[in-house]
Amino acid sequence: MSLCAKIGGAESDSLVTVAEADTIVSDVLPDVVDNWTALTTAQKELRLRLGANLLGYMPLRGRKVFCNQAQSFPRTSQGNVHSIPDAAKQTQVFLAYSVVHRGLANRPSVEESLSGMRVTNVSLGGMLNVSFAGGAVVSGSQLDQVMRSAQSPAYLLMKPWLSQLRGGVVLNDEEITCSTTSTSSTTTTTTTTTA
Repeated sequence: MSLCAKIGGAESDSLVTVAEADTIVSDVLPDVVDNWTALTTAQKELRLRLGANLLGYMPLRGRKVFCNQAQSFPRTSQGNVHSIPDAAKQTQVFLAYSVVHRGLANRPSVEESLSGMRVTNVSLGGMLNVSFAGGAVVSGSQLDQVMRSAQSPAYLLMKPWLSQLRGGVVLNDEEITCSTTSTSSTTTTTTTTTA
């Protein structure tokens, strides 16, 4: 099933198409072009879908522009609400390759991950912590590690739209309701339905 990158669409599962992602990889991530182009279209689509989902977990300013909008962009905090910022597209592609692809490529097989190791504790409180017998601990997720790094391209690209920076909160006084607004050259009409 091909990606749907309709701006503000309820069925959208990506901010970029595979063709746009190919261009972004060659422009922004030239050191991984060979690895990216070796993937099939279906493999790229899976990674881009998951990258878009990860992007939605970032603490973003504003709110979604359209009611029933599936993806995290466009947002009310951006200037042109009828387009997707290039930084958001680049971040999705970065997450698709650097987090999702590398995570899929480096995941151990079931036999490798369980041989000689016994899980003693699992906690989801800080995204994910797994403790093994013998004291080995796997803490956090790759997204968590990416977001904690101040030098992360995802952090740097999305900084203008993040609502939390290093534990602080950027206040947002926008309403979280949907209304229907129509504008003409002479009047603006807002309709709000009350039950």
